[in-house]
Order: sequence, then structure tokens, then C-alpha cells
Amino acid sequence: MLTAQHAKCIARGLHESGFAVCDLMMSQNLLKGLVSEVEGLNILEKSGQEKHRGDKIGWIGREESKALGLKYMPQALRIMLSELPALLHEKVQIEESRHVLSPERAMLSLYSEGAAYTPHRDSISSSELGLLGLPRAAMRGYANGGITEALVEMATLRSEASKREYTAILYLNPDDWSAEMDGGVLRIFCGCDEDDKEGGSATQVEDILPIGGRLVIFDSRTILHAVLPATRKRFAMTAWLLNEQSVLGQRTAMAVKEEYCLLVSISLTVLVSIPCMYYSTSLLIISLLSL
Repeated sequence: MLTAQHAKCIARGLHESGFAVCDLMMSQNLLKGLVSEVEGLNILEKSGQEKHRGDKIGWIGREESKALGLKYMPQALRIMLSELPALLHEKVQIEESRHVLSPERAMLSLYSEGAAYTPHRDSISSSELGLLGLPRAAMRGYANGGITEALVEMATLRSEASKREYTAILYLNPDDWSAEMDGGVLRIFCGCDEDDKEGGSATQVEDILPIGGRLVIFDSRTILHAVLPATRKRFAMTAWLLNEQSVLGQRTAMAVKEEYCLLVSISLTVLVSIPCMYYSTSLLIISLLSL
């Protein structure tokens, strides 16, 4: 369970450096139970982005975990999908424009021997959200890989990833994890330039051990990070907290679109029906007059 102390840790880290590390002191029994359930689900598959990452991933929500009769998974999901978003709203002072919604599902990941993830950010920068975001993305993509890459960059601006405000990772590994022996550390590049995708402009580099029960939360839009090659099975649960305004705005736009389509459908039906009704009425009158 997240406490006021965790709230202070998260608030201080996010405000000072864009990321926070808190140890939740989860029992080894709970962690072993979580790993056993993750492996037993058989839902982990390659991400389809093997050029950049070597882990296997799968998705699960609270209702799914309960329906499957899992014992340990609901506890971790409650922390990630309910307690953490509530804590950010109530205890951590973040800008109103960056308020988040509780995600519906979390991602489970497994890094096997040799698996890694190249430097990347989990969302797009705030500057890409404005009116000039789309043409900038198109130009950047075209310069990097032609029309195909331009289309990919433009699609990213409209994807769920563009709505990510904060990334939260809960590690499920044993507490004897060693950077030298096991690898798999989370590397965070602090103070990078917005267009830096490798970490060369970082003012500081932080390596975080993926110890079981450790919660890492960081700014999805600004923090460049990577996972170094693991030599031991490395398990994690990740939740992305989505921007409230973006999600609700999209839902409102979709609702308006659906209402508009329904209205057009009804209007067309009425327009088509009127001549038919007129024709049927005329036939009825003619039939009555001929009696």
C-alpha cells in the first residue's frame, strides 16, 4: 500500500529531476507469487519492435486477474492502477494540465538473457502537442526515413502513447539483484536536449537496479531511458498514466462524431422514407377511389 512517505518521495523526485525511486518493501513471498503467476499466464510475446527491444510483453487488468483467480496479481495491479493515480491527484502537486486518469491495464514484461531496450522516451514532448506538431513530425520522419517514417511519426501523434504523462514501473525480481552479475539496470539520462535520442547531451546518468518491490515513476515526455542487457530473467509491471484532458477530449470528440453519424443516418432514412410514404399513400387513395 502506498503511504504519505511514498507520496513525499514521488513528489520530491518528480519536481527535482523528473523521476522518483521508492522501495515498497514487498515480501519475497509476494514477489515470488507474482513471478509465478506472470509465467503461468502464458501471455508474454515479442513486442514486434525487435530492432529496439528484446523483451516479451503482455497486458492484464484488475478484472481479468480476478476472473482468472489470481492471488497475487490483483495486489500489484491495485497499487499501479488505482493507488498511484489517486496519490498523484491528492498528494503530489502536479500541474492541472497534467492530471492523469487511472489506466485500465498494465504491461507485464520479461527480459531474458541478453535482452535490452535502446534509449527512448515513452511519449512525445509537450512541444509536439501544438498546432505545429503534425508538420514537424512529418518533416522529421521524412528526413529520417522518407514517406514511410513520416507516416509513422504522424500516427504516433494520434496514438495512445502521445497521451502518456507518467511512466510507473514496479519490479518483481529478487532483492539480491546485482548490476555486475545480472545486468538489466534501468539507465536514466538526465537533462537531455529534447531532440537527443541517444543520451549524448545528458548532464547526469543514473543506473537503477530492478530490485523486487522497487517502484520507479518518471516523466514520460522528457525522460530518456534504456534497459541494459540482462543476464538473468528480469520481470516488471509497467503502467502509463494518461493525460486526463487528452483522453476525455478524445472521448468527447468520438461521442460527438457518433452522434453526428447517427443524426445523418436518421436524416437520410427520413429523406428516403418520405417519397416511399407518399407513393404508398397515393396507391392507397387510388385503391379506395376505385372501389
